[in-house]
Amino acid sequence: MLDVPRVIRQEVFVEEVCFAGDILTMNKPLYASLQEIFSGSGAAFKLTTHEELVDNIAHQCKFIIRSGSFNPWANIVMMASTDPFAWFSDDSGTEILPAYVERRQLMNENVVPEPDKE
Repeated sequence: MLDVPRVIRQEVFVEEVCFAGDILTMNKPLYASLQEIFSGSGAAFKLTTHEELVDNIAHQCKFIIRSGSFNPWANIVMMASTDPFAWFSDDSGTEILPAYVERRQLMNENVVPEPDKE
């Protein structure tokens, strides 16, 4: 299962990674792997319930990849974004969105993602 997000991480700018909060206690190795994969990506980790993820969030997805994995709690949603470096370079003459400034900083500092504490 982990090969899939690794490949996607190399090819797509991921803005948000959403998964069931149960992963934090029910599959700690998977959570640690997700942190490793998305470190330095600028992606935010968003927690939800497993039911919300499969009943509602998945229905809003543009495409779904089924890896065939038997890894418990491994349902994750990755929200794609744009490359803040390509679209808003220092000499582009355009004003960068504050969220992209923050993502650039997270990427430059290779920040390890943690879930929001809402």
